[in-house]
Amino acid sequence: MGTSISSIRSFPKLARPFTLLPPMVGGMMFSVLALKQELGFNHFPLIALNGFLLACANAISNILNQVYDRDIDAAHPKKKFRPIPSGQVSVDLAMSFVFILTVCVVGTSFVVFGLYYGVLMSLILIFAWLYSSPPARLRSRFLWSNLAIATPRGGLGIMTAYSAFASPFNLEIILPAIAFGIYVFGANTFKDFDDYEADASQGVRSIPIVLGKRKATAFSLPFVFVPYTFAALFPNYFSIHIAMAFPLAFAIALMGIIDPELKGRGEVVWMLFYYHYVALMVLYVVPKVML
Repeated sequence: MGTSISSIRSFPKLARPFTLLPPMVGGMMFSVLALKQELGFNHFPLIALNGFLLACANAISNILNQVYDRDIDAAHPKKKFRPIPSGQVSVDLAMSFVFILTVCVVGTSFVVFGLYYGVLMSLILIFAWLYSSPPARLRSRFLWSNLAIATPRGGLGIMTAYSAFASPFNLEIILPAIAFGIYVFGANTFKDFDDYEADASQGVRSIPIVLGKRKATAFSLPFVFVPYTFAALFPNYFSIHIAMAFPLAFAIALMGIIDPELKGRGEVVWMLFYYHYVALMVLYVVPKVML
C-alpha cells in the first residue's frame, strides 16, 4: 500500500510539469486564434480541454522516454533520481498509465473535437512512441531525434490545437506551424548538452555527440532566429509584436557565443528555449485576436 501511494505521488515528476507548459499554452492560444470573433465564455471549457489534451500527449511522450531511457538516466548524475531509475515507479506501472492515458486522450480527441483533431492527435502520439521505443528508437538516431521532437511539439501540435475549432488547412496556421517546427528542430538540441556523457555511453547519436559541442552550438543557434525570419518574409501573417520575444533569443545566442560548450549551462539554455517558445506563440496569436 505504501509503495502504491509513493508511486502515485511520483507521477507528477514522471510527467515533468515544466515541459507541459508550451503545449498547454499553445493549445489554448491557437484555440483562441481559431475562434477569433466567435470567442465566447461558453468556449472556455473546451479551450482549457484542448490545452489539457495536448499537455497530456506531451506527458505520454515524457513517460515513454523515461521508460526506455531508464538505463541512460541511471547513469546520469541528476536524472538517476527520477521516479523510474530511483525505483519510485515501476516500469509496468508507468506503462499501464501510458496506455490508459493514451486511450483517454485519443478517445476524447475524436469524440469532443472531431476527425481532424483526432487524426492529428493520433499522429502526435505515434511520434511519441517512435521517438523513444524500439525498434524505431528515433531518440538514438542522428537528426531523426530532433525531427521526432519538432514535428509533434512544433508543427503538428500547433495545427492540432487550431483544428479543434477551425480547418487547419490555411496559411494562418500552416506558416507558424512550419516556422515553430523548424525552430524546435534546431533549438531543442540544447537539451542534449548536459546529457552528453550518459548518452554517449549508451550509443545515442545526438547532435552534440556526432558534431561535438562547439559545432552543435554553431548548428543550433541560427534556428533560434527562424521565427523572426518568417515574420520578415510574411508580414501579413506575423505581427511585428513578435519582436518582443527577441531578448530571449538574444540571451540564448549570447550564452552560446560566450561558452560554445555550454559547460553546466545546457539546462539553463534549454529552459530559455521553452520560455522563448511560449512567448513566440503568445505573441503570434494575441495581436491577431486583439487588434
